[in-house]
Amino acid sequence: MLDKLTDYSLTNDKYQVLIYGQGGQPKSFYRKLKSEKDIELLWTGWSGPTWTLIFSFIPGQSGLIRLKNKKRLKEFYTDIGAQSFCGLCFVDKDGEDEIIRRVKNKDKREIQELIETSDNNFMLDIDFDYHGGQRDGEIVYKIAYVGQKVDPTIVKLLSED
Repeated sequence: MLDKLTDYSLTNDKYQVLIYGQGGQPKSFYRKLKSEKDIELLWTGWSGPTWTLIFSFIPGQSGLIRLKNKKRLKEFYTDIGAQSFCGLCFVDKDGEDEIIRRVKNKDKREIQELIETSDNNFMLDIDFDYHGGQRDGEIVYKIAYVGQKVDPTIVKLLSED
């Protein structure tokens, strides 16, 4: 599925591709990612409510990146998703700023609503099961949020097991 989404992203310029790591990484993970030339780190921060910062010694960083090199979609998505839920967002260039704002506000429900009420945006949330650290990439949980007029072939692809 990720290979097909990569191909789709390479042939469709109307989308920005954003990857939203939803917690579970140490701060050093995003510091290292920041040096990657094929992405732009848009935001990173603690994934939980402010009062849980006392537990910040536990890996709990979230982050949002924009892919500059869409050929590396699968690589970055599986790396970020190795420790937590990970959202893969295909967003119209006009809607990108609003997605970024909502991610920074940590309002997952509002992000989903924004995607579902759009015309062409879609987001895939995945939890990968790495069997105790083995990077096999098996998907344990998957849910897709799609806009009103998303290409039916993409809707079908997102619903496949």
